[in-house]
Amino acid sequence: MRSGAQQQQGLLVIYVLLGAMMLASTMALSLIGTVARRSHIALTSALFLPPCSSSIFYHPTRHGHQPSQGIRTRSTSSSGSSSSRSGSSRRHACEKDGSDENKKRPATNQPKQKVEMFRLDRLLANRGVGSRTEVTVLVRRGKVALQNGEVIKDPKFHLPSTALLFVNQEPIRPLPLLVAYNKPLGVHSTMGDPMGRPNLEDTLHPRLAKLFHPVGRLDADTTGLLLFSIDGQLTQRLLHPSGNVQREYLATVELGDEGEGGKDKFDEAKLRETLKQGVETADGTYPAELLGVSEAIKKEIVEKEEEDGEEGGEKTKGLLVLRVGVSEGKHRMVRRLLANAGYPVVGLHRVRYGRVELGDLAEGEIVEIDDASDVGQWARRMMEGKH
Repeated sequence: MRSGAQQQQGLLVIYVLLGAMMLASTMALSLIGTVARRSHIALTSALFLPPCSSSIFYHPTRHGHQPSQGIRTRSTSSSGSSSSRSGSSRRHACEKDGSDENKKRPATNQPKQKVEMFRLDRLLANRGVGSRTEVTVLVRRGKVALQNGEVIKDPKFHLPSTALLFVNQEPIRPLPLLVAYNKPLGVHSTMGDPMGRPNLEDTLHPRLAKLFHPVGRLDADTTGLLLFSIDGQLTQRLLHPSGNVQREYLATVELGDEGEGGKDKFDEAKLRETLKQGVETADGTYPAELLGVSEAIKKEIVEKEEEDGEEGGEKTKGLLVLRVGVSEGKHRMVRRLLANAGYPVVGLHRVRYGRVELGDLAEGEIVEIDDASDVGQWARRMMEGKH
């Protein structure tokens, strides 16, 4: 029994030694192969590549990696040292000669602009054609076509957000961020009115009315530029004082009786400074900017009521048009500021909101602001908070 146990122990020792020898031989062969491959690459590069050509092989040190500590380069002999120096000088010369070429080479790590893709049914719904269910029915019935005339019947078909589509042969273009409207006198800035007064309900095309909302309000007795927005975040940034978006108005103000001084009574410098410092109102003190003054004085005939049985007479008042800018749109703000500064407003017309100008837009007309225009790009920067 003892001799059998000794034999088993001897066999176990032999197996362990054989395993260790096989592992050692495998590691040695792997190391020899690595050294041989690197030597072959170096030799091939030295023999066949031009001195200043770009190597097509991966080099650890050029890619930010250090060679293994177990692999060392020998430079004990004088020939090896000179060879190393000559190789180093060739390498530096090549790097110097190729520096200009590398500078001209375009960067390959530039971020590519991503094209936003949408499902066809979502794209149509976003453009106000109808609900997702309604547009799905239109698509499956073959009522939707691309610009090249191809009919698409798959609601899940993906298209870029800028694609031009046709529904029942009617072009459905991408919707803008903003729409400008020249509001007439007497129109209320609501999308409906229970009292039946003129409002914005029928102003926009039905496709736009589903998605757009007014940016703030204009009083019924104020005319001019009113914006509609498709994005709530954009609307918030246009309205909030932190956005510092200036609104420009033409305010027609009274100067008093002509016999009391008329235009000569108006002190432009004083009013400019008063508005700059801020005018106190019931809601607090708010500043404004006097952007300009009209030179033309309009005349208004005012009938004087009879007093103490005497016959009534007539007196003439001067009217002056002021260009005023404010960055906060509280209720009747411009009217209150000018009235408290001593210049009652008898007419108010908004001509600019930020970068959007009324221009020659006729009363009661609307215009879509092209997203590719300077104003459209400004609106997009506002929406993204990059203003």
